[in-house]
Amino acid sequence: AAVYQPERVVVVDLYNRAEAEKGEITYRDYVGTQPESNPKRDGLPHIYEETTRLYTSGTTGRPKAVPMNSINEVLSAHDVMMHFPLNATDRTMNMTPWFHRGGLHSGGPNPTLYAGGEVVILRDFNPRRCL
Repeated sequence: AAVYQPERVVVVDLYNRAEAEKGEITYRDYVGTQPESNPKRDGLPHIYEETTRLYTSGTTGRPKAVPMNSINEVLSAHDVMMHFPLNATDRTMNMTPWFHRGGLHSGGPNPTLYAGGEVVILRDFNPRRCL
């Protein structure tokens, strides 16, 4: 079995009350020492650097973490943009959760932001608000 160990695990929660366990850091602590603009980056970016971690529902067994890298995200954005041409003047409303590819890519923030557009993010799904 493959063993994958991320460089760091950043714990994020809606109300900023998350507590980090061994090997983790809270988002608040992670960004706390950085300036508000032009934060310093550890090294140069690389196309195979992990940018996102999604989780499967475990339909074929136990739930699994799926690390995604920069090139996956760029190519996924291109794939969506081939079917739904987006540009910098577009504004999309994301109504799906971001824990899955569908939420991040099919109408989600990734291709819209990649095209330079704007994403309206909903805290929760409300049919009246969406219509």
